[in-house]
Amino acid sequence: MEPDTEEHVIPDWLQRRFGLQRQRYHLPSSSALDYRHARVPATQEFNAFFGDIESRISQNRFVWEEVYLWLLKIHVGLMYRDTALLSDIRNPQSHPIVRAESIANQLQIFRRLVRSYMNTGTLEVAPSPPGSVFVLPSLSERHFDFQHSFTTGSIGINIGDFYVAASLWDLQTAHQFEYFDWVWGKENFNAPPPEFTAEQIALWYHHIQAVWLCNLGYWSFRWNINMYHTVASQRPLIPAFDDLPSQRPEDPSELASICETFGLSLATYLPNGKSIFEPLPSRLGVT
Repeated sequence: MEPDTEEHVIPDWLQRRFGLQRQRYHLPSSSALDYRHARVPATQEFNAFFGDIESRISQNRFVWEEVYLWLLKIHVGLMYRDTALLSDIRNPQSHPIVRAESIANQLQIFRRLVRSYMNTGTLEVAPSPPGSVFVLPSLSERHFDFQHSFTTGSIGINIGDFYVAASLWDLQTAHQFEYFDWVWGKENFNAPPPEFTAEQIALWYHHIQAVWLCNLGYWSFRWNINMYHTVASQRPLIPAFDDLPSQRPEDPSELASICETFGLSLATYLPNGKSIFEPLPSRLGVT
């Protein structure tokens, strides 16, 4: 079915809730784009379907499959949007930020899952959903925060009362190992200092949630089941384990590269998810 409208990747209700219409999010090219301009082609049927899902999420009514589909829509939508943006806006011959062929498999899976849920009310995959989904208390209902890593397939977003996050392609491994809950609870995150300004508080929350999601993303990424390593013509659309999965060891240089996608720098490497991160100066908060 051909698109006949457009869909906001970050929905209008969330933009209004946090006043994001004139705010910008960071692109992988290190430039930025207004949230209101993050739109992709869609059908009216698709818009209505996600409108119902987002209405429930906006009212804190959560169904795991629906939270997963919503976060996957944002993940795929932002990557799809980037296929139309140049890596160097000053050079018309530069390649796109994201090449269309690199996301084709994920886009195919997304469309299949959406169609299944629209037709049957299920995703028709096992496990369902095919990634780890977490709904956690928000650190602050007043400060918007959004983290997204193309490389690891992890995403987190503050919606007000709750912070929803997912490792999209880990077949619920992080959820089964309760890894994100461990990351959430292992740090001693107290309230920000009382002398902080509103901007400093926002950056404080932003940094904490970036560290959470970076740890989750890299931990899941090391299981080698990220969809970037899945070729639809050679493996099942949703891969399955033939045996118990195994995790690659931590690689400090790989972690240093991964954490930059979360706007972080690796200050001190410590094993077992205990590394110390600092924010990159150019990637602090929403600009």
